[in-house]
Amino acid sequence: MERGAPVRRIAFGLRWVAGLFYAFVAFNAMFHLTPMPEGRTPESSAFFAALHASGFMLPLLGLCFLIGGLLLLLDRTAPLGLIFLAPPIVVIPLYNAVLERQPFTSGPFVVAIELFLAWYYWKRFEPLWTGATEPKAS
Repeated sequence: MERGAPVRRIAFGLRWVAGLFYAFVAFNAMFHLTPMPEGRTPESSAFFAALHASGFMLPLLGLCFLIGGLLLLLDRTAPLGLIFLAPPIVVIPLYNAVLERQPFTSGPFVVAIELFLAWYYWKRFEPLWTGATEPKAS
């Protein structure tokens, strides 16, 4: 299906908003630009405490956000950025719904943006499922 100009503009805007947001989240995690949110429930506080206590999960999560966010800023690398961001994006709505007991916060929006961009770039993901390769130059 041919993508019209409005869809391309929406994808461009969402890609940039998401890319800058995730890059900011990563920089915030690394340099503590703003206070990190604390859990609202004992379960969510324990989850964050465990991530922090592990010594590697929060830096790994920050690295995924940084790489994924920066990759989203370029059209050519956006699909790879979506792949880097997919695991934490799956966790965000589950964390909100299960641990925070607030399923309708940022989780649905984060997932909706990821799904829209995955749909928009689907042709670039298609070789992963079909095994198709580009023809070799003669």
